[in-house]
Amino acid sequence: MIKEYALDPQVMASWDNFRFFSSQFGCQYGRMISKFPSGWKRIVFELCQNNHGISEIQLKKIEVNLYQREFDRKFVKNSRDYVNSLGWIENALRSNQNKPFHAIISSEVRESVQLVDDIDDSNEKWKVDIGLPVPRTANHFVKVFTPFFLLANDIIFVEPHFDPHTSKWYRAFRIYFRKLFENGKRYRKIELHTSAKMTPKIFADEFIIKFEQFFTENYGIHVYLWERIDNNENFHPRYLLTEVGGLRIDYGFDDISEDETTDISLLSDIVYEKRKSNIEESSTVFNLVAKILFSKKNTRLTYSILQ
Repeated sequence: MIKEYALDPQVMASWDNFRFFSSQFGCQYGRMISKFPSGWKRIVFELCQNNHGISEIQLKKIEVNLYQREFDRKFVKNSRDYVNSLGWIENALRSNQNKPFHAIISSEVRESVQLVDDIDDSNEKWKVDIGLPVPRTANHFVKVFTPFFLLANDIIFVEPHFDPHTSKWYRAFRIYFRKLFENGKRYRKIELHTSAKMTPKIFADEFIIKFEQFFTENYGIHVYLWERIDNNENFHPRYLLTEVGGLRIDYGFDDISEDETTDISLLSDIVYEKRKSNIEESSTVFNLVAKILFSKKNTRLTYSILQ
């Protein structure tokens, strides 16, 4: 549902191409631009500056678009080697051998390259599913979540019905946590947001019983316990949120049965911004009852109730 594309900076060095491709990338479309190399934006802007076919007004619009916060959410920041002595296309082909892109888009005719003139809705490499029916098991869900786990630095589970006492929940989240921890990635944050159905201490004690052996040393997670404010929004929809976008999981994260399915879909930018702001600590939509930090050191999972 979310794919990494290598987009040749030279492709973006025209007004028409810049407008088209900048409007077609982002998590809500399932297409992400690989920040390859790390100075990709600078290279694009310099190429645009040197293209005399781009007017001053167009160049200014390109600059504003490139350097606004929303454009950064179109990127995948993967650690890929880039050799400055080689050209972009040679670097992309080398990187593709070690860690394949979904597609390489360029105007250079090379094997394994999608030519820019061939990019349209009929191109199989351009088509991306933005919603899928998925069997309601954690093993099926985690296959959908894994690209987000690998590409993002912030992982936020929003599951109002999570209960550490109940097997369908702890079975599922053991699988999600294991997948997060096993790739060795150091996340900026991992959070779980759920309803305050019990006291923070009861929740924390049971969480440790169910998850201690499934945590990896030196990893931590914040759990937020929320309650509804009278006459305000109901804390019900379920989401997987990251710093670049997110997913809606209609029936939730719990591990149920292969005989049932739930729809999982990418969030539009408008829905993403709204739902992410709803669970900030300063939220006025829900009331934050407690924030609990779980961390594992010296083989023991411990907790601190921070609020």
